[in-house]
Amino acid sequence: MTEKEKASELVKKFDDCLNHIAMGSNGLEDMLLERAKACALICCDEMINLLSQIRKPENTVFIEDYQNPIPNDGYEVKYFWELVKTEIENL
Repeated sequence: MTEKEKASELVKKFDDCLNHIAMGSNGLEDMLLERAKACALICCDEMINLLSQIRKPENTVFIEDYQNPIPNDGYEVKYFWELVKTEIENL
């Protein structure tokens, strides 16, 4: 999964959740999309902060998407999430 695909996936999940809550409210779509982006950015910041604490090789993380594995080096995973954050901001 690319950074852009992950960014879109996160925002869509929050957008779907928020739209379900506000179902039937007119004119809220744009505001809810911005809130969804803010929630997704919080997730990215949390991942980046967590991964910033990884210092030693034995503390590396392995995250695997069955279609495209994300590198298992903690610094590479942190960089991936930084790119996801940039993509969310660009949505």
